[in-house]
Amino acid sequence: MTHAQEESAQDPEKMPHLCDEATIQLEPSQDLQGTYRILIKNDSMKMPILGIGLQKKKFIQSSVLVLCVLVLLLYMVFTFKMSFVARAPKMCEKVNGDEIIGTLRDFAKILDKNLQHLKGTQSIAEETRTFFNSESKIRRHLSDRDYRIRNFSYSNILDYVPEISVKHISCPKLFKGEKGEQLKAIEYMQDHPKMPIPDRDYVSMTMNCEDFRKKRGYITHPMSKEEEEFPLAYSILMYKQAEQVERLLRVIYRPQNYYCIHVDKKSSQDTHDAMKAIASCFDNVFIASRSIDVWWGWFSVLEADLVCMQNLWQYKKWKYFINLTGQELPLKTNGDLVKILKTYAGANDIDGTVKQRSKIRTSVFHFGMWPTPIWKPPTSINVTLTKGAVHITASRAFVDYVLHNATAKLFLDWVKNTGIPDETFFTSLHHSPQLGVPGAFKGEPEPDPVNHAYLTRFKNWGYWPYDYPCAGKRVRWICIFSTGDLPLLASRYELFANKFHMDYEPLTYECMEELLFTKTREEYSKKRTFNTTFYSQLPFVKNSYQVPENYSASAS
Repeated sequence: MTHAQEESAQDPEKMPHLCDEATIQLEPSQDLQGTYRILIKNDSMKMPILGIGLQKKKFIQSSVLVLCVLVLLLYMVFTFKMSFVARAPKMCEKVNGDEIIGTLRDFAKILDKNLQHLKGTQSIAEETRTFFNSESKIRRHLSDRDYRIRNFSYSNILDYVPEISVKHISCPKLFKGEKGEQLKAIEYMQDHPKMPIPDRDYVSMTMNCEDFRKKRGYITHPMSKEEEEFPLAYSILMYKQAEQVERLLRVIYRPQNYYCIHVDKKSSQDTHDAMKAIASCFDNVFIASRSIDVWWGWFSVLEADLVCMQNLWQYKKWKYFINLTGQELPLKTNGDLVKILKTYAGANDIDGTVKQRSKIRTSVFHFGMWPTPIWKPPTSINVTLTKGAVHITASRAFVDYVLHNATAKLFLDWVKNTGIPDETFFTSLHHSPQLGVPGAFKGEPEPDPVNHAYLTRFKNWGYWPYDYPCAGKRVRWICIFSTGDLPLLASRYELFANKFHMDYEPLTYECMEELLFTKTREEYSKKRTFNTTFYSQLPFVKNSYQVPENYSASAS
């Protein structure tokens, strides 16, 4: 026993100091060749938690033994706290779930490597990889026990927020609209075209997850008690450009939130591999359980979001759901979003209009987005048919209704073969308080910047009520933002903005990242406060259908 260990054994009050920098590691046993031990260690001690031997003997070819190994690993996780406290009371509770998952994943790689040498065990090895890289009981168990955020101190919070500063140009001047700086930025982008990270590179970049998270600048601790106690859930639908999606994830990532990434079925294998690799480095980020072949105007757009909703539902703590695409960025920090959504108090923010909806979409059967001459009987449900954007900010109770309420399921079946169903389903439910939909809007469902503002997404369509100057370029009416749009973006009240192309005026994207990380740092250095008065007075907040706190959609 070292001197430090002897001293800690005599004085329990000194125990926490020994493990302030504790980490979990995997290392070969010095006693038995081919055996690995999982260790809690720091400079002063080395404490084995569990050792499992992997040796090339004939009986290891049996799938029964492999299952036994997996059971042992599960047992180790499920009893981690108990076994560790027994060895070192009150000492190393700061070891978090990221480290546990990382160690188990390393162990899985060793298991896989050994099994690959044995004839007939490739499928078992593949199952082992899938077990550790997918949404699994281990992830849920760690989340439920809050290993990720145990005993975190908020006194040194700025140490966990990276300082991002764009070189060669001044983003603050661009946000102020200074013409000279805009010309300088345009000239710089012409001379220095963006070189994207190839999707396939993310597989190698994520081999060391801790290194990946640090180098890419992820915020890996809750930034405040308020944010920790108000987790959010996101779906991200993407098709290409893993780098742009990964940078979106980096900006919105917090360890208490949950993220479902849906990769289009027709995306390249490099893109699928890249996103799986990125997700494997976080215990609260996962790939959707089903990959849908998404086509605009077809039911598949709505279906992909519903898959993520279903996957996210099992995580019991999140309060609000926001669906994104890979070409968007937030206009607010996570701290701002939490304050805004707490102000919403269960209300949903979902766009909608009755007067401007196309009746042909719901009066005839559609083959995808194409209408047929076959008349479609009206729905038997007393729902207010409405047209609106698929992008929503919805309370957990609303998601519960969508997934589990019998009326919602009937309406979903009816809407499947209508035209562009993603622009009908969510918005119609939200504007039907007569159905008892949680957080539904009880006012007139017409878009109006004053009387029925839509703040989930800022989109510059070029026509009322979303007609704004576009300094960038328009693609199918919508503005692709450029550096000239930064002053407008900085002034908006919406939560997220659409649309950004990373390879079009890339300094736009970089300046938005700088702004968000700077605002995050300013929040916790008391240089910035956020006023929610505007949001508390929104019509959909003051005029929403409220359900009891113990609401259950399946019982309604």
